[in-house]
Amino acid sequence: MGSPPRMVVDITIKVGEQTVTFQKIPAMSDIADANFPGGGNMVISGSRESMNAEVAAMRNRSSEILGSVDHHRSVIESCDKMLQVLNPEFAERQRQEAENKALRQELSELKAMMADFFKSSEKTSGSNNSKKQ
Repeated sequence: MGSPPRMVVDITIKVGEQTVTFQKIPAMSDIADANFPGGGNMVISGSRESMNAEVAAMRNRSSEILGSVDHHRSVIESCDKMLQVLNPEFAERQRQEAENKALRQELSELKAMMADFFKSSEKTSGSNNSKKQ
C-alpha cells in the first residue's frame, strides 16, 4: 500500500557561538544531505568512511564535468551551426554579434593607440619646452 514510515530526527549543533538545527534527518542513515538554515546544502555524517566516500564521489563528479568541457563546447558550436542553417534570423544575429565584437575590439585598440600617442606627444612637448628655456 504505502511506504513504511521513516524515522527522522532533528540534530542541533553548536559551532562557535552559533547554534544550527538540521531538521528531518533520516535516523538510520550513516550519511545524509541537510538543508543548511539560511540556504545551501550540507552533507552530515557520523561515519568517517561514509564521509570519505561522499567526498570522493563529489570530486569524481566534478572531475568528470571538467573533463567534458571541451566536448560541450564542440556541441555548442555544432548547435550554433545547425541553428544558422535552420534559422536565418539566428544566423543574422550571430553575424551582427561577431561584427559588434570585432568593432569593439578595434575601438579598444584605437583608444590604446591614442593614449600612447598623447603620452608620447606630452613627453616630446615637455622636452621641447625644457630645451627652449
